[in-house]
Amino acid sequence: HLRSEKRGLTDEQIKFFGFKSTPPYFLCRSLTEKLIGQGCTVAGVPGFYQHENGYWTVKFTSRTSGILIPAVGMDGLIKGAQIMLDTPIRDKNDPSDKTGAKYIWLSSSSKNMGTTSGSPVHFVGRFPARTVYVTEGLLKADIAHCLINRSIVATAGANNVSALNEVFKALAQGGTELIIEAQDMAKEQGMECRRLAWDPNYKGIDDWQLALRKREKQGEYYPSWEPPVSYLRAIRK
Repeated sequence: HLRSEKRGLTDEQIKFFGFKSTPPYFLCRSLTEKLIGQGCTVAGVPGFYQHENGYWTVKFTSRTSGILIPAVGMDGLIKGAQIMLDTPIRDKNDPSDKTGAKYIWLSSSSKNMGTTSGSPVHFVGRFPARTVYVTEGLLKADIAHCLINRSIVATAGANNVSALNEVFKALAQGGTELIIEAQDMAKEQGMECRRLAWDPNYKGIDDWQLALRKREKQGEYYPSWEPPVSYLRAIRK
């Protein structure tokens, strides 16, 4: 799916961003025990919880199988993870024409000793950066970054913008001057705002850029992509 024309990612990019298939339920306990055995602390980490029999495990099920998408902060550390579901989840009371949720957060808030990741803002690209794009969707931001090689901030959805104000403060302190497709709160930090427009036949910046890439392919030209500095810094640590 990630290598398809719809997403357009290479194996290198898939590996670099850390996209993974969710594990089957029967491996959840052994994977958690392996982490603990390596000295990792799972208590307080979203998705992990203490089973009623006393052991620690992680909340993956067949109903929520899919692709793990890390939400990474400007410091290069993972703040949470979304699951792009293989099969969208519909509530039993949903109308028949509703497709259901396509993305969910890896969370264990309903479990004993579990916790939620909340809805952290995702950052991909160089920091500091004079210009930063703001979009909706973690995977969309990663794909767009690969296509246009720009720094991008992403929320999980149109309603998950409460954390952007703190992100904009940090960006302003780091020297960012221009926010493209930003919320009004960016202006409060003294940064100019512009709206990025594209052909309305495309759903988002990633679809638009993938279409442009197809046109440019005849001349064997591709927008350059290189690993973001924040990720490289985290890897070196």
